[in-house]
Amino acid sequence: MLNIFIIISPIAILLSFIFGFAITQGTMNVVKRINETTNSITSTNLTNRITVPKGKDEVTKLILTLNSMIDRIEKSFNQAKQFSQDAAHELRTPLTIIRGEIEELMENDIKNPKIRTKLSSVIEEVKYLSSISERLLLIHSMDTSKIKYHFKKINLSELMYEVYEDVKIISNEKNINISKEISENIHLNCNKELILRLLWNLTDNAIKYNIPNGQVKLLLSHTDISIIIGVSDTGIGIPKNDTEKVFERFYRVDKSRSHKLSGSGLGLSICKWIIDLHNGEIKLESEVNKGTNFIVKLPK
Repeated sequence: MLNIFIIISPIAILLSFIFGFAITQGTMNVVKRINETTNSITSTNLTNRITVPKGKDEVTKLILTLNSMIDRIEKSFNQAKQFSQDAAHELRTPLTIIRGEIEELMENDIKNPKIRTKLSSVIEEVKYLSSISERLLLIHSMDTSKIKYHFKKINLSELMYEVYEDVKIISNEKNINISKEISENIHLNCNKELILRLLWNLTDNAIKYNIPNGQVKLLLSHTDISIIIGVSDTGIGIPKNDTEKVFERFYRVDKSRSHKLSGSGLGLSICKWIIDLHNGEIKLESEVNKGTNFIVKLPK
């Protein structure tokens, strides 16, 4: 019996170790799949679900609970997206009518300066609401990928010059100095409309969050592999805690400001989407009360 025990014991211990390792490894693989799947679930792919293993153990019950929770999140998220799209569509037409009616009134000879000032203020608010409506519709097209954007080669240098000339005009109100450093004959295969929106969003922010008599600089250069677009300002800057969040939808650095200054929180998220669509990247350098610098790199 002692001889048998001496022979069998090492074998039994070895088999126990092998089976124990196999069971543990199987459990860890399931946990790894749960971790990978949950990390891959974002607002753009809420249809992903965790694969349910065979059996009725506690891990399987946990996976079923997680999948059920994701189902509810997807349903709520889709309802919110549909509501924002419907609201944007419903608002667009009456806002256009209101703006047209007010502009027609202002074209008439209204002698009372207070009335003209009030009407001008109302038009500004209507423009603000219209811009939010348009951005919400663009956000919806981004999420659903219903619109296919066509790319073609453009002269980016010429486009930057056009933006520079237009920005000089709109910056006169705050006496902001606009400078440029634009390299000649830089061409990019892109969607011109989206790149123009990107440039306008960045320059609009540079003017909006600048100080009176401040400065804005537009940059366009290139390396062997990249085209570099830069928009820098001497404005109020962005706190370090907010620099990673400004590209999130509806995020605003200082919610206490008026909506005319703080905006809708959609501009930079749209910029990020446009850059991602062109396989580029955007970096942000900012210091409070000193200014902000956006650097966009697009592949040649």
